[in-house]
Amino acid sequence: MAKKVIVSGGAWMGKLIPEWSSHLHVTRQIQAWIDVGNDASYESYEMPTWIRSSWSDSSSDNDEVAIYGIPADPLSNEPSWIKVAIHGRNDIVDDVDEAIPRPLVTNGEMKELQLAAQDFLRPVADTTRTRKKQHSWLSSSPYPFIEAQSCLYTNSPDGHFIVGQPQMYKRVYGAAGLSGHGFKMTPALGKVLSDLALDGTTSLPIDFLSPKRFGI
Repeated sequence: MAKKVIVSGGAWMGKLIPEWSSHLHVTRQIQAWIDVGNDASYESYEMPTWIRSSWSDSSSDNDEVAIYGIPADPLSNEPSWIKVAIHGRNDIVDDVDEAIPRPLVTNGEMKELQLAAQDFLRPVADTTRTRKKQHSWLSSSPYPFIEAQSCLYTNSPDGHFIVGQPQMYKRVYGAAGLSGHGFKMTPALGKVLSDLALDGTTSLPIDFLSPKRFGI
């Protein structure tokens, strides 16, 4: 039997640590990629990673969402693709098990992304690949979105992580409610969780992330 267990199960944290479940809600987010061909103005030294945090979409149920973009990466497998995505959609996923495999992105979801993107991205030459034409949203897109996927966010009520020890499990430490940012914070989260598991405390300032703020 393990002396200590670290749990970071993404959208399944509510099932893995039930006492946290009422403070976690899972949402479906949309991301897509545009092929900009040989246009160097979309590479990182010309186009920064960007975000607009208060874009309002009156055509959807989302009162306020953010849109962000990531430049083309010449070292990636798709060096001419830029990423555009919506952050903060309120499309609740009630059963995460039913969301796997993730359903295809719908025409309505692509329209939502197109409306958000049109204020920020000038039209680029359509280099849509023939093999992607089975997606019905491609033909009507003002931008050559050539791939689109959904992902799952697990959110806490205040938008901050929940990091610490569940009251019911004295040998367990967890991280949840990462709201799409967990991957970026992996080094710090890994240190915090290992510190807690090995020493019961950490030198990093995590009081504001404690589950105790929700009484759990």
